[in-house]
Amino acid sequence: MVVTSIIEKPELRFHEFSCDWAERKGHELFDNSRVKGEDGLPIYSVTLNNGLVPRNSLERRMANDAASNDNLRAQPGDLVYNMMRMWQGAVGLADTECMVSPAYVVLSGKQGIDTRFFDFNLQRARPIYDLWAYSHGLTSDRLRLYFKDFGQIKFSVPTEKEEQQKIAVFLSAVDDKLNQLRRKRKLLESWKRGLIQKIFSQELRLTQDDGKAFPDWDVQLLGNYFSLIGGLTYNPDNVKPDGLLVLRSSNVQEMKITLEDNVYVDLEVNPDSLSRKGDILLCVRNGSKRLIGKSALVPENFPKATHGAFMSLLRGDNNDFIFQVLQSEMFYREIHKNLGATINSINGRELKNFKFFLPTAPLEQQKIAAFLSSVDKKIEAITHKITQTESFKKGLLQKMFV
Repeated sequence: MVVTSIIEKPELRFHEFSCDWAERKGHELFDNSRVKGEDGLPIYSVTLNNGLVPRNSLERRMANDAASNDNLRAQPGDLVYNMMRMWQGAVGLADTECMVSPAYVVLSGKQGIDTRFFDFNLQRARPIYDLWAYSHGLTSDRLRLYFKDFGQIKFSVPTEKEEQQKIAVFLSAVDDKLNQLRRKRKLLESWKRGLIQKIFSQELRLTQDDGKAFPDWDVQLLGNYFSLIGGLTYNPDNVKPDGLLVLRSSNVQEMKITLEDNVYVDLEVNPDSLSRKGDILLCVRNGSKRLIGKSALVPENFPKATHGAFMSLLRGDNNDFIFQVLQSEMFYREIHKNLGATINSINGRELKNFKFFLPTAPLEQQKIAAFLSSVDKKIEAITHKITQTESFKKGLLQKMFV
Protein backbone atom coordinates (compact mmCIF):
# COMPACT_ATOMS: atom_id res chain seq x y z
CA MET A 1 0.00 0.00 0.00
CA VAL A 2 1.37 3.37 -1.03
CA VAL A 3 1.25 5.92 1.78
CA THR A 4 1.41 9.58 0.87
CA SER A 5 1.09 11.05 4.35
CA ILE A 6 0.03 10.04 7.85
CA ILE A 7 -2.96 11.94 9.19
CA GLU A 8 -5.02 12.21 12.36
CA LYS A 9 -7.20 9.29 13.40
CA PRO A 10 -11.01 9.33 13.66
CA GLU A 11 -12.80 10.21 16.88
CA LEU A 12 -14.57 6.84 17.08
CA ARG A 13 -12.70 3.58 16.43
CA PHE A 14 -13.01 -0.11 17.17
CA HIS A 15 -10.71 -0.93 20.09
CA GLU A 16 -8.78 -3.67 18.27
CA PHE A 17 -7.35 -1.23 15.71
CA SER A 18 -4.55 1.24 16.35
CA CYS A 19 -2.94 1.50 12.91
CA ASP A 20 -2.42 4.86 11.23
CA TRP A 21 -4.77 6.38 8.72
CA ALA A 22 -3.24 7.64 5.48
CA GLU A 23 -4.16 10.28 2.95
CA ARG A 24 -4.28 8.81 -0.54
CA LYS A 25 -5.48 9.97 -3.94
CA GLY A 26 -8.35 8.40 -5.82
CA HIS A 27 -6.13 6.88 -8.53
CA GLU A 28 -4.15 5.06 -5.82
CA LEU A 29 -7.35 3.49 -4.50
CA PHE A 30 -9.32 2.66 -7.65
CA ASP A 31 -8.94 1.57 -11.25
CA ASN A 32 -11.25 3.00 -13.90
CA SER A 33 -12.88 -0.17 -15.24
CA ARG A 34 -13.90 0.07 -18.90
CA VAL A 35 -15.03 -3.55 -19.37
CA LYS A 36 -17.85 -3.66 -21.92
CA GLY A 37 -21.27 -5.09 -21.20
CA GLU A 38 -22.81 -8.10 -22.84
CA ASP A 39 -26.30 -9.29 -23.76
CA GLY A 40 -28.30 -10.76 -20.89
CA LEU A 41 -26.90 -8.58 -18.11
CA PRO A 42 -29.44 -6.39 -16.29
CA ILE A 43 -29.11 -2.63 -16.73
CA TYR A 44 -28.71 -0.55 -13.56
CA SER A 45 -28.89 3.19 -12.93
CA VAL A 46 -27.36 5.40 -10.25
CA THR A 47 -29.82 7.36 -8.10
CA LEU A 48 -29.16 10.15 -5.62
CA ASN A 49 -30.97 8.56 -2.69
CA ASN A 50 -30.85 4.81 -3.29
CA GLY A 51 -27.49 4.19 -4.93
CA LEU A 52 -27.32 1.69 -7.80
CA VAL A 53 -30.71 0.16 -8.64
CA PRO A 54 -32.24 -1.80 -11.54
CA ARG A 55 -33.27 0.64 -14.24
CA ASN A 56 -36.68 -1.01 -14.61
CA SER A 57 -37.42 -0.30 -10.93
CA LEU A 58 -37.45 3.45 -11.52
CA GLU A 59 -40.79 5.20 -11.92
CA ARG A 60 -39.64 7.34 -14.80
CA ARG A 61 -39.26 5.74 -18.21
CA MET A 62 -35.67 5.29 -19.29
CA ALA A 63 -34.83 3.92 -22.71
CA ASN A 64 -32.03 1.43 -23.15
CA ASP A 65 -30.22 3.95 -25.30
CA ALA A 66 -26.94 2.13 -25.74
CA ALA A 67 -26.06 -1.25 -27.19
CA SER A 68 -24.71 -3.91 -24.83
CA ASN A 69 -21.18 -3.49 -26.11
CA ASP A 70 -21.39 0.28 -25.53
CA ASN A 71 -22.56 -0.07 -21.93
CA LEU A 72 -20.04 -0.71 -19.17
CA ARG A 73 -19.98 -3.82 -17.04
CA ALA A 74 -19.93 -3.53 -13.26
CA GLN A 75 -18.87 -6.43 -11.07
CA PRO A 76 -20.15 -7.05 -7.52
CA GLY A 77 -18.28 -4.66 -5.22
CA ASP A 78 -17.55 -2.04 -7.89
CA LEU A 79 -18.50 1.55 -7.15
CA VAL A 80 -20.38 3.29 -9.96
CA TYR A 81 -20.92 7.03 -10.25
CA ASN A 82 -22.76 9.33 -12.60
CA MET A 83 -20.23 11.81 -14.02
CA MET A 84 -22.91 14.52 -14.29
CA ARG A 85 -24.31 14.05 -10.77
CA MET A 86 -21.33 12.86 -8.73
CA TRP A 87 -21.01 16.35 -7.23
CA GLN A 88 -24.43 15.68 -5.62
CA GLY A 89 -23.42 12.26 -4.34
CA ALA A 90 -24.82 10.09 -7.17
CA VAL A 91 -22.81 6.95 -6.47
CA GLY A 92 -23.72 3.35 -5.71
CA LEU A 93 -22.22 -0.04 -4.93
CA ALA A 94 -22.90 -2.92 -7.34
CA ASP A 95 -24.26 -5.99 -5.54
CA THR A 96 -24.53 -8.06 -8.71
CA GLU A 97 -22.96 -8.20 -12.16
CA CYS A 98 -24.74 -5.69 -14.35
CA MET A 99 -24.44 -3.12 -17.12
CA VAL A 100 -24.46 0.64 -16.66
CA SER A 101 -24.52 3.66 -18.94
CA PRO A 102 -21.29 4.64 -20.74
CA ALA A 103 -21.84 8.07 -19.15
CA TYR A 104 -20.99 6.48 -15.79
CA VAL A 105 -17.61 5.70 -14.25
CA VAL A 106 -17.00 2.23 -12.82
CA LEU A 107 -14.48 2.19 -9.96
CA SER A 108 -12.81 -1.10 -9.20
CA GLY A 109 -11.03 -1.19 -5.84
CA LYS A 110 -7.31 -1.91 -5.88
CA GLN A 111 -5.66 -4.42 -3.58
CA GLY A 112 -6.15 -3.57 0.09
CA ILE A 113 -9.30 -1.52 -0.57
CA ASP A 114 -12.80 -2.33 0.66
CA THR A 115 -15.19 -0.50 -1.67
CA ARG A 116 -18.05 -0.72 0.85
CA PHE A 117 -15.99 1.51 3.14
CA PHE A 118 -15.88 4.13 0.39
CA ASP A 119 -19.57 3.74 -0.37
CA PHE A 120 -20.19 5.09 3.14
CA ASN A 121 -17.31 7.57 3.06
CA LEU A 122 -18.76 9.22 -0.05
CA GLN A 123 -22.04 9.89 1.75
CA ARG A 124 -20.33 12.47 3.95
CA ALA A 125 -20.43 16.24 3.41
CA ARG A 126 -16.66 16.77 3.08
CA PRO A 127 -16.07 14.20 0.29
CA ILE A 128 -19.15 15.45 -1.57
CA TYR A 129 -17.72 18.98 -1.41
CA ASP A 130 -14.44 17.69 -2.88
CA LEU A 131 -16.36 15.88 -5.64
CA TRP A 132 -18.02 19.20 -6.50
CA ALA A 133 -14.73 21.12 -6.34
CA TYR A 134 -13.04 18.76 -8.82
CA SER A 135 -15.99 18.71 -11.26
CA HIS A 136 -15.83 20.84 -14.41
CA GLY A 137 -18.55 22.75 -16.25
CA LEU A 138 -19.80 26.24 -17.02
CA THR A 139 -22.99 25.79 -14.99
CA SER A 140 -24.13 23.40 -12.27
CA ASP A 141 -26.24 21.38 -14.71
CA ARG A 142 -23.15 20.79 -16.84
CA LEU A 143 -20.70 19.80 -14.14
CA ARG A 144 -18.88 16.54 -14.83
CA LEU A 145 -16.38 14.58 -12.77
CA TYR A 146 -14.06 12.57 -15.00
CA PHE A 147 -11.93 9.79 -13.56
CA LYS A 148 -8.71 11.74 -14.16
CA ASP A 149 -10.05 14.45 -11.83
CA PHE A 150 -11.55 12.00 -9.34
CA GLY A 151 -8.11 10.41 -9.25
CA GLN A 152 -6.63 13.62 -7.80
CA ILE A 153 -9.02 13.83 -4.84
CA LYS A 154 -7.45 12.91 -1.51
CA PHE A 155 -9.16 10.47 0.84
CA SER A 156 -8.33 9.41 4.40
CA VAL A 157 -8.08 5.63 4.68
CA PRO A 158 -7.17 3.12 7.42
CA THR A 159 -3.94 1.43 6.37
CA GLU A 160 -5.37 -1.94 7.40
CA LYS A 161 -8.09 -3.33 5.16
CA GLU A 162 -9.61 -5.17 8.14
CA GLU A 163 -10.54 -1.83 9.75
CA GLN A 164 -12.13 -0.66 6.51
CA GLN A 165 -14.14 -3.89 6.43
CA LYS A 166 -15.29 -3.65 10.05
CA ILE A 167 -16.46 -0.05 9.58
CA ALA A 168 -18.36 -1.08 6.45
CA VAL A 169 -19.98 -4.09 8.14
CA PHE A 170 -21.03 -2.01 11.15
CA LEU A 171 -22.57 0.77 9.03
CA SER A 172 -24.24 -1.83 6.78
CA ALA A 173 -26.01 -3.14 9.88
CA VAL A 174 -27.30 0.39 10.57
CA ASP A 175 -28.50 0.59 6.95
CA ASP A 176 -30.23 -2.77 7.33
CA LYS A 177 -32.10 -1.43 10.35
CA LEU A 178 -33.09 1.68 8.40
CA ASN A 179 -34.30 -0.40 5.47
CA GLN A 180 -36.37 -2.60 7.79
CA LEU A 181 -38.02 0.48 9.29
CA ARG A 182 -38.68 1.97 5.85
CA ARG A 183 -40.21 -1.29 4.63
CA LYS A 184 -42.40 -1.44 7.73
CA ARG A 185 -43.57 2.14 7.15
CA LYS A 186 -44.28 1.41 3.50
CA LEU A 187 -46.34 -1.66 4.43
CA LEU A 188 -48.32 0.33 7.00
CA GLU A 189 -48.96 3.12 4.50
CA SER A 190 -50.14 0.56 1.95
CA TRP A 191 -52.36 -1.09 4.57
CA LYS A 192 -53.89 2.24 5.47
CA ARG A 193 -54.61 3.06 1.81
CA GLY A 194 -56.40 -0.28 1.57
CA LEU A 195 -58.39 0.45 4.73
CA ILE A 196 -59.47 3.84 3.43
CA GLN A 197 -60.57 2.28 0.15
CA LYS A 198 -62.60 -0.41 1.93
CA ILE A 199 -64.15 2.01 4.43
CA PHE A 200 -65.26 4.64 1.92
CA SER A 201 -66.50 2.02 -0.54
CA GLN A 202 -68.46 0.57 2.42
CA GLU A 203 -66.83 -2.81 1.94
CA LEU A 204 -65.75 -2.46 5.57
CA ARG A 205 -68.27 -1.03 8.05
CA LEU A 206 -67.72 -0.24 11.70
CA THR A 207 -70.49 -0.98 14.18
CA GLN A 208 -71.95 0.80 17.17
CA ASP A 209 -70.72 -0.02 20.67
CA ASP A 210 -73.63 -2.44 21.16
CA GLY A 211 -72.81 -4.24 17.90
CA LYS A 212 -75.70 -2.77 15.93
CA ALA A 213 -75.23 -1.40 12.43
CA PHE A 214 -75.02 2.32 11.79
CA PRO A 215 -77.60 3.99 9.52
CA ASP A 216 -77.13 3.90 5.77
CA TRP A 217 -74.76 6.38 4.17
CA ASP A 218 -75.97 9.18 1.92
CA VAL A 219 -74.58 11.52 -0.74
CA GLN A 220 -73.29 14.65 0.96
CA LEU A 221 -71.65 17.90 -0.09
CA LEU A 222 -68.09 18.17 1.18
CA GLY A 223 -68.56 21.89 1.70
CA ASN A 224 -71.18 21.30 4.39
CA TYR A 225 -68.43 20.21 6.76
CA PHE A 226 -66.19 23.28 6.80
CA SER A 227 -65.63 26.91 5.95
CA LEU A 228 -62.87 27.66 3.46
CA ILE A 229 -60.24 30.31 4.17
CA GLY A 230 -58.17 31.54 1.23
CA GLY A 231 -54.46 32.19 1.41
CA LEU A 232 -52.33 35.33 1.65
CA THR A 233 -50.94 37.01 -1.43
CA TYR A 234 -47.63 38.78 -0.81
CA ASN A 235 -44.70 40.09 -2.83
CA PRO A 236 -40.93 39.61 -2.42
CA ASP A 237 -40.61 42.95 -0.60
CA ASN A 238 -42.80 41.57 2.20
CA VAL A 239 -40.48 38.64 2.87
CA LYS A 240 -38.30 39.13 5.96
CA PRO A 241 -35.95 36.99 8.09
CA ASP A 242 -38.67 36.84 10.75
CA GLY A 243 -42.26 37.94 11.23
CA LEU A 244 -45.48 36.10 10.38
CA LEU A 245 -44.92 32.52 9.22
CA VAL A 246 -46.57 31.76 5.85
CA LEU A 247 -47.27 28.08 5.29
CA ARG A 248 -46.77 26.77 1.75
CA SER A 249 -46.97 23.38 0.02
CA SER A 250 -43.34 22.64 0.96
CA ASN A 251 -44.40 22.79 4.62
CA VAL A 252 -46.69 19.79 4.08
CA GLN A 253 -44.71 16.56 4.08
CA GLU A 254 -46.17 13.08 4.53
CA MET A 255 -49.45 14.44 5.97
CA LYS A 256 -47.59 16.51 8.56
CA ILE A 257 -46.67 20.19 8.77
CA THR A 258 -42.91 20.65 8.88
CA LEU A 259 -41.04 23.86 9.67
CA GLU A 260 -37.91 23.28 7.60
CA ASP A 261 -38.57 25.54 4.60
CA ASN A 262 -40.11 28.63 6.12
CA VAL A 263 -41.07 32.02 4.72
CA TYR A 264 -41.89 35.02 6.95
CA VAL A 265 -43.60 38.30 6.02
CA ASP A 266 -44.05 41.66 7.71
CA LEU A 267 -47.82 41.83 7.06
CA GLU A 268 -50.86 41.93 9.33
CA VAL A 269 -53.71 39.57 8.46
CA ASN A 270 -57.28 39.04 9.59
CA PRO A 271 -57.21 36.95 12.80
CA ASP A 272 -59.52 34.43 11.12
CA SER A 273 -56.73 33.72 8.61
CA LEU A 274 -54.35 32.57 11.34
CA SER A 275 -53.93 28.82 11.69
CA ARG A 276 -55.77 27.13 14.54
CA LYS A 277 -55.42 23.69 16.08
CA GLY A 278 -57.38 21.19 13.99
CA ASP A 279 -57.48 23.28 10.80
CA ILE A 280 -56.70 21.37 7.62
CA LEU A 281 -53.99 22.94 5.48
CA LEU A 282 -54.70 22.00 1.85
CA CYS A 283 -52.66 22.60 -1.30
CA VAL A 284 -55.05 23.94 -3.96
CA ARG A 285 -52.62 25.29 -6.54
CA ASN A 286 -49.12 24.22 -7.57
CA GLY A 287 -46.82 23.86 -10.55
CA SER A 288 -46.76 20.12 -9.90
CA LYS A 289 -50.08 18.35 -10.48
CA ARG A 290 -49.28 15.56 -8.03
CA LEU A 291 -49.09 18.03 -5.12
CA ILE A 292 -52.65 19.31 -5.54
CA GLY A 293 -54.77 17.94 -2.72
CA LYS A 294 -52.03 17.08 -0.23
CA SER A 295 -53.02 18.12 3.25
CA ALA A 296 -52.11 18.17 6.94
CA LEU A 297 -53.80 18.93 10.24
CA VAL A 298 -52.53 21.91 12.21
CA PRO A 299 -51.27 20.47 15.52
CA GLU A 300 -51.63 21.83 19.03
CA ASN A 301 -49.26 24.59 20.21
CA PHE A 302 -48.39 25.55 16.66
CA PRO A 303 -46.51 28.84 16.03
CA LYS A 304 -48.48 31.85 14.87
CA ALA A 305 -48.93 31.38 11.12
CA THR A 306 -51.10 32.00 8.11
CA HIS A 307 -50.96 30.33 4.69
CA GLY A 308 -49.98 31.37 1.19
CA ALA A 309 -52.23 31.97 -1.81
CA PHE A 310 -51.63 28.48 -3.21
CA MET A 311 -53.04 26.95 -0.01
CA SER A 312 -56.42 26.94 1.72
CA LEU A 313 -57.50 26.30 5.30
CA LEU A 314 -60.50 24.07 5.96
CA ARG A 315 -62.06 24.94 9.32
CA GLY A 316 -64.82 22.78 10.77
CA ASP A 317 -66.01 20.84 13.79
CA ASN A 318 -65.36 17.42 12.27
CA ASN A 319 -61.95 17.92 10.70
CA ASP A 320 -60.47 14.68 12.04
CA PHE A 321 -62.97 12.81 9.88
CA ILE A 322 -62.73 15.15 6.86
CA PHE A 323 -58.94 14.87 6.94
CA GLN A 324 -59.28 11.11 6.38
CA VAL A 325 -61.72 11.75 3.52
CA LEU A 326 -59.04 13.94 1.92
CA GLN A 327 -56.63 10.97 1.92
CA SER A 328 -59.02 8.76 -0.07
CA GLU A 329 -58.86 7.80 -3.74
CA MET A 330 -62.36 9.18 -4.29
CA PHE A 331 -61.17 12.63 -3.20
CA TYR A 332 -58.12 12.58 -5.49
CA ARG A 333 -60.26 11.40 -8.42
CA GLU A 334 -62.46 14.46 -7.95
CA ILE A 335 -59.42 16.71 -7.63
CA HIS A 336 -57.98 15.57 -10.95
CA LYS A 337 -61.35 15.74 -12.70
CA ASN A 338 -61.62 19.43 -11.76
CA LEU A 339 -58.08 20.71 -12.26
CA GLY A 340 -57.83 23.91 -14.28
CA ALA A 341 -57.07 23.60 -17.98
CA THR A 342 -54.04 25.91 -17.98
CA ILE A 343 -52.82 25.74 -14.39
CA ASN A 344 -52.83 23.02 -11.76
CA SER A 345 -55.45 24.34 -9.36
CA ILE A 346 -58.79 23.61 -7.78
CA ASN A 347 -61.01 26.52 -6.80
CA GLY A 348 -62.94 26.76 -3.56
CA ARG A 349 -66.41 26.59 -5.13
CA GLU A 350 -65.60 23.36 -6.93
CA LEU A 351 -64.01 21.90 -3.80
CA LYS A 352 -67.06 22.62 -1.66
CA ASN A 353 -69.32 21.07 -4.33
CA PHE A 354 -67.58 17.69 -4.25
CA LYS A 355 -70.17 14.99 -3.46
CA PHE A 356 -69.37 11.71 -1.72
CA PHE A 357 -71.23 8.85 -0.06
CA LEU A 358 -70.46 9.50 3.60
CA PRO A 359 -71.74 8.29 6.98
CA THR A 360 -74.76 10.16 8.28
CA ALA A 361 -74.20 9.19 11.93
CA PRO A 362 -71.71 11.50 13.71
CA LEU A 363 -70.60 8.60 15.92
CA GLU A 364 -69.66 6.50 12.87
CA GLN A 365 -67.66 9.42 11.49
CA GLN A 366 -65.87 9.75 14.83
CA LYS A 367 -65.10 6.02 14.93
CA ILE A 368 -63.71 6.07 11.38
CA ALA A 369 -61.53 9.08 12.22
CA ALA A 370 -60.25 7.49 15.45
CA PHE A 371 -59.52 4.15 13.74
CA LEU A 372 -57.60 5.66 10.83
CA SER A 373 -55.84 8.18 13.11
CA SER A 374 -54.54 5.27 15.20
CA VAL A 375 -52.87 3.89 12.06
CA ASP A 376 -51.43 7.34 11.35
CA LYS A 377 -49.90 7.36 14.83
CA LYS A 378 -48.22 4.01 14.18
CA ILE A 379 -46.79 5.38 10.93
CA GLU A 380 -45.67 8.54 12.72
CA ALA A 381 -43.92 6.47 15.43
CA ILE A 382 -41.98 4.51 12.80
CA THR A 383 -41.11 7.74 10.97
CA HIS A 384 -39.71 9.08 14.25
CA LYS A 385 -37.56 5.95 14.63
CA ILE A 386 -36.32 6.39 11.06
CA THR A 387 -35.38 10.00 11.78
CA GLN A 388 -33.55 8.98 14.95
CA THR A 389 -31.66 6.20 13.15
CA GLU A 390 -30.73 8.52 10.28
CA SER A 391 -29.39 11.03 12.80
CA PHE A 392 -27.47 8.25 14.55
CA LYS A 393 -25.94 7.17 11.23
CA LYS A 394 -25.04 10.75 10.37
CA GLY A 395 -23.18 11.05 13.67
CA LEU A 396 -21.34 7.80 13.01
CA LEU A 397 -20.27 8.99 9.56
CA GLN A 398 -18.90 12.12 11.19
CA LYS A 399 -16.99 10.29 13.92
CA MET A 400 -15.81 7.11 12.18
CA PHE A 401 -14.09 8.83 9.26
CA VAL A 402 -11.46 11.55 8.93
